[in-house]
Amino acid sequence: MTNFFDKLKITSYPKFILLFLLSIATLVYLSVNSYIYIILTLILIYVLSFKVNIPKFVYFLLGFSLISKLGVILIFNPPIESDFKTMYDAAKMLASGNFDYTNWDYIIRWGYQTGHIFYQAVILKLCDSVFLLKFINCLALTGTTVIMYLTIKELINEKTARFCSLLYCFYLMPVMLTTVLTNQHIPTFLFFLAFYMIISSRFDKMNFILRYSLIGIFIGIGNIMRPEGIIFILAIICYFIFLCYKDEKLKDIVKKILFVLVSYLIITKGVSLTFELTGISKSGLGNKDPLWKFVLGTNYESNGQYSLKDDLTYLDHPKKELEVIKERTIENPGQFAHLLLSKARMFWLGNDLYWSNNYLYSQNLKIFSHEIYGTKVNEIMNLYNNQVYLLTFGLAMVGLFRLIKSKFDKRTNLYIILLCGYFIVYLFIEIMNRYTYTPRVAIFILAGYGMWYIYNRFILNKCVENIEKKNKKRKYIKTVKR
Repeated sequence: MTNFFDKLKITSYPKFILLFLLSIATLVYLSVNSYIYIILTLILIYVLSFKVNIPKFVYFLLGFSLISKLGVILIFNPPIESDFKTMYDAAKMLASGNFDYTNWDYIIRWGYQTGHIFYQAVILKLCDSVFLLKFINCLALTGTTVIMYLTIKELINEKTARFCSLLYCFYLMPVMLTTVLTNQHIPTFLFFLAFYMIISSRFDKMNFILRYSLIGIFIGIGNIMRPEGIIFILAIICYFIFLCYKDEKLKDIVKKILFVLVSYLIITKGVSLTFELTGISKSGLGNKDPLWKFVLGTNYESNGQYSLKDDLTYLDHPKKELEVIKERTIENPGQFAHLLLSKARMFWLGNDLYWSNNYLYSQNLKIFSHEIYGTKVNEIMNLYNNQVYLLTFGLAMVGLFRLIKSKFDKRTNLYIILLCGYFIVYLFIEIMNRYTYTPRVAIFILAGYGMWYIYNRFILNKCVENIEKKNKKRKYIKTVKR
């Protein structure tokens, strides 16, 4: 009888029962506190990344990313409003051959928006469909996700690349923005494609002139649609000059910079001039009020965000704009320093789904004829979105700490320089959560280093220790039996 109970290992049963009961209690606690969703997401991503062998993962990622985003634009339908409404209306007019929009103050003042307007006009000319514009958003964001995967795979390894790219698929801010006619999806894809062409060894055999000319062209096209290309150009120049001088000849570095810069300037200036000559935009891709973003960015009361009071007082008054910028910065350094800290916190840690989800506060969501309370959906999605990003930001911080303490692939510096550039620029100009779309791709890339460190330190090493213990135990049993 004793042998029978020993075989059953009945003494282990209370442990399993207690573990089961505590697990149920934990899940209930987590669900009540709305953490269950992120926990389940992480389990799924971890299994798909580190435990399941998915051959040709890039195709799985492409399909999963595209299908999930397609589902989003089919379910969510926010109204076209604010600047997006202005640009959409202008695009419809351009598509029909009506150039009256060129007389609007908005278009004359912010000529750099014409690139996005022209792109939308071309699509609307081919097929008058807002859904098609949103579907192209899905394609571009999927492309960015794939580029992220390939980049992390190149810099770190396959498993980490899987984890971070899948995590990005569950990050709701960019996913939900596919429902908005924003000008960020295609440029971000092109910007990071250009960066990937710089760091990836698969382009080493490509013709030198073609490779670096294409990099400049991709950044230039992205800049035409959204004027952030200059940050990427400056990051590339700093990377080549200050970090590649030890491994490359000065002549080669200068040639790379020249091909990138010249191709970038040719396409941006060429398109700007073409728009002006053809009457598509009276100011080309220019900015008639370059100080305006700094006026908003130095407003202490609005925390560097849009201010209606500033709009009514300073817009289109360059002398007043310069005076108020000096007053808010040089003449009030203490207040300005406090503003910089507040802006840094809001820009890098703030997280909301305003542009895509705000309409749900006044409207319920319908899924397959079932109506769901919109406010509750919005609250859950905002909370989940925040959890995913804060987790990623934490991993990026861990990754940066490890990069400081250990040797790493120097190509990672390109993304670090880029983030430094974004950090400095948005200290001084207007901030908005939507503007974080592009730099946060680099945050996810850096998070890969944090994830790989945690996996190695706390998971992989533990598994190795357990295997070694089991092997020692087996050897001991064999010795005793002998």
